This record gives sequence, C-alpha cells and structure tokens, in this order.
Amino acid sequence: MADLEYSISDSRLSWNAKGLSWEAVSGPFGNGALPVGNYLVKRNRVTSFTDSIASSYRDPSGEGFFLPLEPQFETTRSGFGIHPDGGVPGTLGCIGLKGSTKSFYNALAGTPFQDLTLEVKN
Repeated sequence: MADLEYSISDSRLSWNAKGLSWEAVSGPFGNGALPVGNYLVKRNRVTSFTDSIASSYRDPSGEGFFLPLEPQFETTRSGFGIHPDGGVPGTLGCIGLKGSTKSFYNALAGTPFQDLTLEVKN
C-alpha cells in the first residue's frame, strides 16, 4: 500500500496512515491530469514553505512549496509535483492542493527524510 493516494475522480489526496486528506486537483491544463500509476514522492527535495515561490504554487496564506514526484513507469511527461493550487484553478498535471496547505506541509515535515510512495487512481 502506498503512503499517499490521489483519486482523480474524488479530487482528494489522502495520507491514510496519518488519517489525513486534502481536497486537490490535477489538470485540466497541458496534457491533463497526472497519469494513473505509482510515483516516488521525493521527500528530500521539497522546497521550503515560503512566499519566495511562483504564485501558482502558493495557497491563500501567500506561501507555498513544491514537492517533486518521480513516475515509476515509462512516460514522456515530466515535471510532476505536489503543491498548493494557486493562481488560476487547476494544474498542468501536478497535484494542486486546495485551500490552506500548511497542514500537508507540516505532516510531511513530521516524516523521516526519505522518499514516500504515491498511488494515483482514477
């Protein structure tokens, strides 16, 4: 079982072991939603929670982050991540967290400094 699960149809990112979930969106811009499959969540490469990041990666507090994702399958697409859904609603294929995102960032900060796993489902 993956550490994190994202349901495209439910628009929800869940961290089941922690009993946490967040409303989120993926797509519809660019090539659409994040492809279904398994990813490594590059925990050791997350940016700081800061206002020194592009506005499309900031939540309503004015701060945000970017957490890279690495597909565990062949794809021609790249640049995937988890970040706040700032600016125009929707993403180019990342998972954009809706509303306040500090709780996700804090949950992430409370985990060992190692990769996590993510399963994206329809």
